[in-house]
Amino acid sequence: MKSDSGPADWKPTNHAFWCTYAKNYTHIKSVWKLTTTDQEKSALSSRLDTCAD
Repeated sequence: MKSDSGPADWKPTNHAFWCTYAKNYTHIKSVWKLTTTDQEKSALSSRLDTCAD
């Protein structure tokens, strides 16, 4: 269940959505100037590696 878990603890079940999720999550963190943990950075990096562009 997603609940309030971040990318270090949760990932979309649809593998095709990993890239979109990571881009959106990163964008929101940037817009609101929120901090990102090392675990989040690692998880986001691996999800961003699935992006085709």
